[in-house]
Amino acid sequence: MLDIEEAQARTLRAVELLLADVANSPSIASIADTVGMTKYELSRLFPMVTGKSGPELLRQARIQKAAELLRA
Repeated sequence: MLDIEEAQARTLRAVELLLADVANSPSIASIADTVGMTKYELSRLFPMVTGKSGPELLRQARIQKAAELLRA
């Protein structure tokens, strides 16, 4: 089992991977595999570390990107 600091670091890295390309974001399972966690661990840790689930973070980032494009 991961200690708290390691779990937070891996979750934050997962957030970076999720938001790197919001139009073509990888699956939670592939991100979890990349950061050395199961998709279940990552899904549980997203809201604990960020306050939002993975899909909520992605949706918010896509809305922000769309708003930026509309302003341009």
